[in-house]
Parts: sequence; structure tokens; C-alpha cells
Amino acid sequence: MGMANKKKKAVLIADDQQELREMLSEKLRSLGKEVISFSNGQRLLGHLAARPTDVELVVLDFDFGVGQPNGLEVLKEIKQQWTELPVIILTGKGSVDLAVEAVQAGAADFIEKDLYVEDKLEVEMEKVERMLAVLRENARLKAENEALDRDNTFYRTQLGQRYQIVSRSPLFQNLLKQVEQIASIPRPVLICGERGTGKELIAAALHYGSNRRERAFVKLNCAALSDTLLESELFGHEKGAFTGATEMRHGRFEAANGGTLFLDEIGNTSLDFQKNVLRVIE
Repeated sequence: MGMANKKKKAVLIADDQQELREMLSEKLRSLGKEVISFSNGQRLLGHLAARPTDVELVVLDFDFGVGQPNGLEVLKEIKQQWTELPVIILTGKGSVDLAVEAVQAGAADFIEKDLYVEDKLEVEMEKVERMLAVLRENARLKAENEALDRDNTFYRTQLGQRYQIVSRSPLFQNLLKQVEQIASIPRPVLICGERGTGKELIAAALHYGSNRRERAFVKLNCAALSDTLLESELFGHEKGAFTGATEMRHGRFEAANGGTLFLDEIGNTSLDFQKNVLRVIE
């Protein structure tokens, strides 16, 4: 089964002069537009309320005569309910000030009724097409941003649940956002905090939130070992390198190659050892 043709949106025209309505309708149809015309603003509003998504533009006379709401009143009602729907105001001579007031109330533009009104409307349609294109693009970007926000909220929630990170603190929620941003950057990260504040959890979140998640996450508690043993653990050693080295051993740096190495409590090691680690990192 073929896809159904997408329904074309209509231009609504409201003017109390039948001849002008017909002339403008014919002009718009020659530009490939679907047109529906009305003799006053009230009828236009009724149609718009019934089919708001089927309309792309309203062309609205300013003065509908005695007993009818004027164009400014109709415009304001349209803008209260359909803020992004473009409206063009048609004005008679001597009512330019009123037209300016209409633009300030939300009209896209105004056209003075004269011998060139058809040509002016064609020019306005070009402007409106550009405006509608911008509105469509803005709507698309807004939808994408909302989807990204939903994804980010989901992943932050997943991140917190996976590593048992439980906090209602706005500061901690902000930290999780930073983890998301930093995780994609293959650079050393210094995680500071008192003991028991969850530095290892943050390190794990950084690892599993990155494209290194399939590689090793290697941990080493630096506070539990002397400098000599730390160097052996990190850099490995050959068989017989020192007393008790009965076999060759790969270091943690090598084990973590392509993944993440978490050095816990490195601040408790000597400056010489920290310098050696810094040389490797650099």
C-alpha cells in the first residue's frame, strides 16, 4: 500500500469585500496554495478552532464593518491560542497606525489595500514561507533537545542506580552531569574527596560511561603499599628483578591498556612516586 499524500495546509482569508477575497484567493491558488475565505473574522475563528493544525497562514482584514470584531480583536484571539501561526493584516488607506499596532500585537506584517495588493501579497508569501521554514526547524530542534534531555535524565538515573549512587543533592546531580561530559574525553582525571565520599564509584562511572567500557577497569589502593611495591604493581617487573621476584609480572598500567586505571589514595604516596606516575601519564 502506498503512503497517503500529506494533506496540504490552507491559507485562511477574512475580508468583507467579496471581490477582494476572490482576487486574493485566485492569486494564492496560482502560487500553489490551498485557500479558504470568509466574510468576517468570527467565521474564520470558528474554522480555525475546528481545524487548527490544517492552517499555515491567516490573511485578515482590519475593518469588518459595524457589529463585527475588528481585525485587531481577532488577531489577539488568534495569538492567545495559536501563538506561532503567522497573521498578515490587510488595511485600508489611512489606517497604517492601526496596522503598526497590529504588528505590535503579533501580526507578521501588514499590507495596504491598493492597486498592488496582489503583488504585495505574493512578496509577503515569500516572507511567510521563510518564516514557516524557520518555525519548522525550530520545532525540529526543540523536539531533538527534549529527546536529548530525556536521554540524559535516563542515563544519569541509570548511572546512579548502577553504581549505587544515591543523592538528592543538586550539587551531586550536577557532578553526575560532569561525569557524563568528562567520560568521553580520554584524559587523566583527578577525583578529590574525603575517604568514604565515593571516589571509586565516580571513577567506575567515568569508565563505564566512556567508549572504554568494554576494556578493563583496574583499581589499585596506593595507601596500602610501599613505594617499591607500588612501582612493581604499576610497572611490573622481570623475573629476578629483586628478592622474591620469582617470575615476570605485568604491571597495572599494562593491564589497563585501552581501559581505565584508578589509583586510589595516590595523595598518600611520596612525591618521588607521584613524579614517576606523572611522567608515565604525560
